Amino acid sequence: MLRTRTGMSSSPLAPSVDPLAAEVVEVDDESLAFYALTLARGWSDGLPVVAPTEARVRAMLAATPYHADDVIAELPPSRQAATVELAAVNAVLAGCAPDAFPLVVAALEAIAVPGFNAFALTTTTSSVHPALIVNGPSRDRLGIDYGPGCMGGAAGRGSMTIGRAVSLCLRNIGGQRAGETTKSVFGQPARFGFCFGEWEERSPWEPLSVRRGFEAGQAWNDVRPPRAKIVLVGH
Repeated sequence: MLRTRTGMSSSPLAPSVDPLAAEVVEVDDESLAFYALTLARGWSDGLPVVAPTEARVRAMLAATPYHADDVIAELPPSRQAATVELAAVNAVLAGCAPDAFPLVVAALEAIAVPGFNAFALTTTTSSVHPALIVNGPSRDRLGIDYGPGCMGGAAGRGSMTIGRAVSLCLRNIGGQRAGETTKSVFGQPARFGFCFGEWEERSPWEPLSVRRGFEAGQAWNDVRPPRAKIVLVGH
């Protein structure tokens, strides 16, 4: 998280608020100073980032039913624990809106399922990367592209930032580094993040969610109990 030299960005916290554990870095209150720091420390994918102040991280956390120290998954290749707080920090870096953060959590859970084999995906010499496909009414609300240019260039905030947040989590939590832990020869633009929507209203096929075993219209929240600990997966 970021603390600027002009002071903390949030008001005093109530005792009932979850304590945060992320490292606090103090930098000048100027966007380019933080951007330069992320490049120097390897936190950025090379693009400009949003400073993860405490207020912004807490806004992400408030969008989920989970506690800051709940563990979503162990992310490859280093198999480090991705807590909800660490995921929130990276979601802020990526420019996610808080309402989109639950999709980041869901995506991290999904790619950590052993059958997905994310360790191989993050260490291969190939250029593969997770593709996140979203359906349902949240597409419009969150700015997830599913029309012309949906795989790049349509400029929906959700499409551009949800996928990027997952990629930054793989980088900053899982330890994926080009030429070090991942041996991808050339890489590809999708490694900045790849997220788009399914235009299910115009598709001649059943929605992807139905083909994956969910009921039509079933939401992600319908299968998650409130305030539950997230099961650690990805061993």
